[in-house]
Amino acid sequence: MGRVYTDQMSVTESTKVGPKGRVVIPQRFRDELGIAEGDELIFVTGARGVLSVLTREQLVAELDGSWQDNDLSLVDELFADRRAEAARDR
Repeated sequence: MGRVYTDQMSVTESTKVGPKGRVVIPQRFRDELGIAEGDELIFVTGARGVLSVLTREQLVAELDGSWQDNDLSLVDELFADRRAEAARDR
């Protein structure tokens, strides 16, 4: 594994993909992210090919936060979607 220093002076680690696509997550990142042996990991792709790795608990916490930040209720959002569909069908 090698270290790469970005323009923001953060340290990243590099590693190689092994047999069957296996990748070892460096210990410092496992410690920093709270990833332990046996944890289920969720891989999420984002803009510009960014890959995020989250534990199930981290994903649930992130999703819970996104629902709380939403000013619209799910019912209001559903009604708005249905109204938009009806307008397109006219």
